[in-house]
Amino acid sequence: MMRDGHFTDRGHVRSLGSPLLFFLVNQEPPSLEGIPTPTASSNDFKDRQFIDESQLLDHLHGVVRILGPNQTSAQDKMFSVRRAMMLRQMLKQKFPHLFETTGQIKIEEGVLHALLLVPHYKHGLRSLDKILSTSRLSSKVKFDVSALPPEEQIQLHVDGRTFMSFLRSPKLPAALRERLAQGLFVAYKKKRTEMARTPAEKEALESDASMYDWDELAPELKESTRAQADDIPRKLRAVNCFMLNEDRSEPLIHVPEFSVAELDMLSEMEHERFNAERLQRQWKMGPRSSNKRTTPFLVPWRDLTQDWKDVDRVMVECVPRVLATAGWKIYRMQEDS
Repeated sequence: MMRDGHFTDRGHVRSLGSPLLFFLVNQEPPSLEGIPTPTASSNDFKDRQFIDESQLLDHLHGVVRILGPNQTSAQDKMFSVRRAMMLRQMLKQKFPHLFETTGQIKIEEGVLHALLLVPHYKHGLRSLDKILSTSRLSSKVKFDVSALPPEEQIQLHVDGRTFMSFLRSPKLPAALRERLAQGLFVAYKKKRTEMARTPAEKEALESDASMYDWDELAPELKESTRAQADDIPRKLRAVNCFMLNEDRSEPLIHVPEFSVAELDMLSEMEHERFNAERLQRQWKMGPRSSNKRTTPFLVPWRDLTQDWKDVDRVMVECVPRVLATAGWKIYRMQEDS
């Protein structure tokens, strides 16, 4: 990286000297191939009588292609990494108070989703810069949704509707979402059946609306399970993992199951997600009743009985298997030794 006319070459700081630089800002070709060598047209220098065209081009030694935040082609798999690095650097320069001492950025997950996953910035890096510059972050301790500029202003730089959809919480593709939800529901039913130890408990399951077959399940309960599927990527990020529908090797490591410590953390996260969802849907404390929208589980994790803690544990423990049935695997980056 060059700064103030100096760059580092194999540990030595060198001066750039006196070059002639041409900056073509936000020139985003559809691919990296076929980038032409610059040539001068007949009119380029006609009004510049003191410049010798041939001498100028003789001193132009090459073209450095610096990619922006947008994907250049279907083969460009690194655009999201570039975008993340650009976002981090810009936030560090403009709003250093948003960084923890560990280097972690204090940013709301929905905002991070939108900035990293929106398909296209209309004016390349300038658009990302404008969104950050017009965000109200000087007095904020965390980059949350309320700090973003109005949607009309965001629309100048990205597709506003798409940006806002990522902001509100991105959902999995419909077919995958449905398949994962059904897989999670199978694991839930199996665990609940194992919990029914007495004849009375087994009989109660037959009339429990949450234990009906998937096709007979109430729409609200189906949507609740789909929301649980939507939450899988968030939980994976919490343990430094992600999901891919292809086989990969180093530097990625396949994660066939979670560790005990990871299961403990993810189980509590699932319970918090469950409580937030139920409260949002106006459920209240009371005996279990889907019709009355009452549940005895709207309590902190520490107050939950062990049986129901185990239910949450099963619902995260089954995630690698449920993903595998849909052709997806869990990976994490290999740590440097």
